[in-house]
Amino acid sequence: MIGNCLSFYDTLLKVRQPVDGLNMTTATLTSKGRITIPAPVRTDLHVGPGDRLEFIKLTDGRYEVVAASQDISCLKGIISSTRAVSIEEMDQAIRKKARVS
Repeated sequence: MIGNCLSFYDTLLKVRQPVDGLNMTTATLTSKGRITIPAPVRTDLHVGPGDRLEFIKLTDGRYEVVAASQDISCLKGIISSTRAVSIEEMDQAIRKKARVS
């Protein structure tokens, strides 16, 4: 069993190449299920105390961590429309969706 694990990790280390010359960073899970995000990762994600992170499942056992708190200006232009929508139309759509849920 140990031989298989070592072979697996040797393969994993060969496949996981550093991005832009950076090394892989690790964190340790506490008994309460908490981790401290290493400073270089926090800097790269532009997050600080109170910011939220999203864990997006890619495949079994593999997640992507992204900052969930972005400046609202980042959303500008994400949705384009050729038609103006009135407040009444928005309220009606919200009520309709609330009834379905």
